[in-house]
Amino acid sequence: MIFACLELLRGGFKTGHAHLSNGMQLLREIQTRQGITSLDGPIVLRTHPQSVEDALVEVFSRLNIQAMLFGQVSNHHIFVSERAPDGPKYNIPSNFQSHTEARKHLDSLINGVYNLTQQGRNILHNKGQVSEQLYRWKEELDIALIRWLQAFNSSQKGLLADLTPRKMYRTPLLRLYHTMATIMAATSLRGTDEMIFDSYNSDFEALLRQATQLWDVMHNAYLAFKKLTGYVMPAICFTADMGFIPPLYYTVIKCRQPNLRRMAIEILMSAPHREGAWSGPLVARMAEHIMAREEEGMYEELDIMPTCQAGQSGLPVVPHSSRFNDIKVALPERVGGKAILFCSRYLGRGEWIADNQEFDVALEDSVSSRFLDSDATAYFARLWNGQN
Repeated sequence: MIFACLELLRGGFKTGHAHLSNGMQLLREIQTRQGITSLDGPIVLRTHPQSVEDALVEVFSRLNIQAMLFGQVSNHHIFVSERAPDGPKYNIPSNFQSHTEARKHLDSLINGVYNLTQQGRNILHNKGQVSEQLYRWKEELDIALIRWLQAFNSSQKGLLADLTPRKMYRTPLLRLYHTMATIMAATSLRGTDEMIFDSYNSDFEALLRQATQLWDVMHNAYLAFKKLTGYVMPAICFTADMGFIPPLYYTVIKCRQPNLRRMAIEILMSAPHREGAWSGPLVARMAEHIMAREEEGMYEELDIMPTCQAGQSGLPVVPHSSRFNDIKVALPERVGGKAILFCSRYLGRGEWIADNQEFDVALEDSVSSRFLDSDATAYFARLWNGQN
């Protein structure tokens, strides 16, 4: 974990992800020796951590999910249990005793949704048929996500007792990721149908409202800290945890409603931090490129405002032929390298066309070591990581 974070800090993104992958594999081997899982089994997020390794599984699993959401391939399955489950994979309790418990279960569901989507994509590219097993898996995830939200809502009184900045932050964060996971699960076996996402504009609206609420919580906490101490937060700070950058990126690449899409980019541009390998400014530049390539100037003559609500209903719709089906990001191996955005469209009859673009990882997208001693940065990072 230390090596992974150090590489991400210095800009060695490919090496950082290699450390992440090796760390996940090592943790599975440790759990195999402990009798928790098997070498070809899932990684287990233990309900009641009993060792340092159990705590590391939590941190590694979040970095792994973060990498997956940007198209980094992962073959690790993660479940919440005391050992690898034999029966149902997603046993959601009726109540959560803590935000940590709620997050573990949600992390497991996001991991499952991603792996289901990847299996569906592999079948599509191999021109196969989706099996009944995958449809059953999707149904299981849909039900588990509904149960998770019910449990989270019923747990709010206990979770928000003795309100602290940590609890104020964690609640909107978890709701944000649940909304994203719900959209991902519903569309996981869509094949080449990118038009299906237009049916989820109301969900994207909810996601953007949740992201805005989360940003307000973070910004107000910083302003209070600044007023108390007089420190000014530097241009950028780093966290290995997940914040709102991945859900906003997902919104840009899958929501084609122009007002909502532009709102997601505007929030990304304002993000003063980096989450793992992903900084707000870099992701915003990639998002703008994706939007421009899909829209091809169709809204240039219109006054499209960034909002958390879909605009007028008469706006032209991005056609299926212009929409990217697959998008992956390859980050540079070293400081000063280029990030590459790999996009592909489905043309029909089994044919695909690639549309790739390189991006400079600018100085402001990296974290300078001189920022690491700032009390303001330390405070922001602690709050972002869910610490008091």
